[in-house]
Amino acid sequence: MQDANWTAALTNGLSHEGDGPHLCVLATVDGQMKPMARCMYCREVTEDGQLIFVSDRRTRKDQHLRERPDAEVVFWLESQRTQFRVRGHAVVVGAEMDDYMRQTWWSKISDESRAIFKGLGNGWELAEGEPTKVTADTPMPSTFEMLVLNPEEVEMLVLKEQPQIRRAWSKSGDDWSQSD
Repeated sequence: MQDANWTAALTNGLSHEGDGPHLCVLATVDGQMKPMARCMYCREVTEDGQLIFVSDRRTRKDQHLRERPDAEVVFWLESQRTQFRVRGHAVVVGAEMDDYMRQTWWSKISDESRAIFKGLGNGWELAEGEPTKVTADTPMPSTFEMLVLNPEEVEMLVLKEQPQIRRAWSKSGDDWSQSD
């Protein structure tokens, strides 16, 4: 693998795990500089390596990333016994930034996912009587946001091999370099 081929390695690895979205762990830093991690679905890995997530303005992770954009995402590819760690800076794309991107993803997510975003006003569970499915033509809530992680460091660790295979990439400006 050369330079930025980590994107191909990650996307190929994810495709072998099945159709997306893909479960991963997103770690942020709170106001007291303590790490917080949670499972998320990565909706897309773009050709240039950006990781795309849907989120809600009312969550702590969105607030953390607004205050400090440093984040790390970890994917575990079970069938390949491979871990990817992607570290970088995240941008929260809210209603004031890019309505087109938000609307595009509002229409891409499942009817069940849209119902959760519409129902969060009553807490993290749908209240009795709230719809469990919401179609894409339903108006998007202003709290529906996107998280875009712009990678700066990537590490791949293949645990099925002996010795284990480790590859690392780092970005400087627009250029990626690889180390083993």
